[in-house]
Parts: sequence; structure tokens; C-alpha cells
Amino acid sequence: MRLLLFLVIGTLPAVVVGLTMKKTIEAQFGDLRSIGIQFIITSFILLSILLIGKRHRVQARASAPLTPWRSLLIGSAQAAAILPSISRSGSTIVTGMWLGMSPELATRYSFLLSIPAILGAMILSLADVPSLAILALPAAWWGLLAAAGVGWICLMMFLKIVRQGKLHWFAYYCFMLGLLCLWAVA
Repeated sequence: MRLLLFLVIGTLPAVVVGLTMKKTIEAQFGDLRSIGIQFIITSFILLSILLIGKRHRVQARASAPLTPWRSLLIGSAQAAAILPSISRSGSTIVTGMWLGMSPELATRYSFLLSIPAILGAMILSLADVPSLAILALPAAWWGLLAAAGVGWICLMMFLKIVRQGKLHWFAYYCFMLGLLCLWAVA
């Protein structure tokens, strides 16, 4: 029951940002310069793990628990990741780790926090779908189930990467991709 409360608290910032800034966020998807900058921001977020890595190795047994305050802060990181090239999972996991949570707890909470965010985005996008698309609803549910299954497999693989302390490796990819985007618009 507490976990459900923490998920509700963590989802609130994304709901507020998603509903109040929808047009501004949608405009970001077509701006390659903005996307490049966001990829570079994601790389710095992921690289920041290196600054706290030693602390987590020393305190591996003592993980900060999930609290309403931590849920709200992690949810705020998720809200910022509504922008197209800010990594949602990277932002939420790193925020959890900066708040003293173990990499495993931060990753598991990040995954659970994505469920209401994804469902909410799907519901919001249904308003933009023509009524004939309702006929494709069974196919959409099969797609959702397939995505959930693949997502679970990816989570297990991702959790292994986080446990091994290699999440920062994605930072180099994001940085290069950001530079490529900026180069393309230069």
C-alpha cells in the first residue's frame, strides 16, 4: 500500500508538466538543436553517477528507503524527462542514487514509476486518434502486452548493467549523439 502511495506521489509532477506544457513539449520533438542539447544534458546526468559511485560501494549495505519526499524528487526527474532526449530511466535512477538509494532500489522504483507515466501518455494520445482507430484497439492491447514483456526483459538486463556500475557507459553514446544532432543543424 505504501508503494502505491509512493507511485502516486512520484507520478504527480509528470501529470502536472504533461498537462500544462503539452504544446511546448511537443514542439521540442521537431527541434534538432534542442534534441542535441538534451542528449548532452542526459550524458552529464549519467556521468554524475561517477561522482557518487565510491559512496555507494562503501554504503552498499545501507540503502536509503523510499519516502514520500524521495518519491516526489524522483517524480520531478521523470517530469523533466518528458522532453524528448532526456532519459527517463537514467534521470530517475540517478536521482534515486543521489538521494542515497541503492542502484537496485532506484532502478526498480524507476521501472514501476514508468507504468503510470506510459499509461497516462497513451490515454492522452488517444484523444488525438481518429475514431476509426478504435477498431485497432485489440491490436494495440497485444502491442502493449508485447512491449511490457520486452520491457521486463530489458529491465532485467538494465538492472544487471546498473548493478555492475556501468550505467555511465550510456553517457558517452548520448554525448556523441547530441554532438551529431548539433553538427547536423550547424
